[in-house]
Amino acid sequence: MIQFITRIDWLTVASRVSFAALILGSFAFAGVAAAGQAVDILALSMSALTLFISTVVLQFSERHMRADAHQSRYALLVACFVATLLVLAWAPNIIAFALAWLVSGAVLANLVGHVAGCSEAMQARRRCNVAFAVSNVALLGALALLYWNSGSLELGVAAAAAGATRKSP
Repeated sequence: MIQFITRIDWLTVASRVSFAALILGSFAFAGVAAAGQAVDILALSMSALTLFISTVVLQFSERHMRADAHQSRYALLVACFVATLLVLAWAPNIIAFALAWLVSGAVLANLVGHVAGCSEAMQARRRCNVAFAVSNVALLGALALLYWNSGSLELGVAAAAAGATRKSP
């Protein structure tokens, strides 16, 4: 009984928290919609999809990694990845979006190579880091151009300015 209390199955905890967030988010959306307030449907949809997929992944991982010594580290990495995806969906400005993008790439590379001592996992992590470095430069360049074009760090203002300057064919 004492061992049960001291050993926490972090994958189970993360899975249940993700599912609870999905359910609570649905109720919160219903409450906000009933109050007549504006809701960012795309961000809400992306959040629901992220939480649903993370719940499924964590429940699968819970069964698959039951005896894995690195289960807690894996659960923490998945939770961090989900958090960065939620920040990406709800980012209010270019800086928050860029930081969440950079962190999500680093966390995802660690998830790819989370198996310690496996040379294939380490090689995959290195390849991911190279690919993410290239994508990070491209995204940061695009965000810099967006800021330069709009003069604002707010994503809504920058997107509106980008749409206003686009010329139709």
